Amino acid sequence: MAITLTVRHADPSRAALDGFNQLWAWYVRGFNHEVHCQDCLKGKRSLRVSRNQTPLGVELIFDETSSFNQLYICGVAAGPKTERGVRNLHLALVEAPGETVEETTYTGFTLVLNNARRLVIPEPLPKLFHLGVDHYRCKNFRFGVEYYGYPGVKPPA
Repeated sequence: MAITLTVRHADPSRAALDGFNQLWAWYVRGFNHEVHCQDCLKGKRSLRVSRNQTPLGVELIFDETSSFNQLYICGVAAGPKTERGVRNLHLALVEAPGETVEETTYTGFTLVLNNARRLVIPEPLPKLFHLGVDHYRCKNFRFGVEYYGYPGVKPPA
């Protein structure tokens, strides 16, 4: 059973999910620890989610591939860079029939994901600080380390 997404907003004049400079969903198959951000996630980008074009009130089915381990939805918030850390959207998910995940964005959109379970994205690991702020603060990278491992860091169970 595929993960589905329905986006809602209390304001009926809103037609699409907005408020993000970038918005994407990625079918994750692996991890490249040499880079960060979207480039560290191996897999395939979904065409179901995109900046200012993800419709409201429509059930989107993540069925574009059957070969993936996790689904990662990421939104880089609009506005000052200093505020993005609390406004960005990071949802790491696995298929879980019958389960539901809800997340509300800083702009008041509610994402309802059915047949999904949220995965924890850990805090930065002190032993990775030598990589620099771009790596160890990047949630995409931290997700990859947690679920796929990093040389010298305990591999995932």
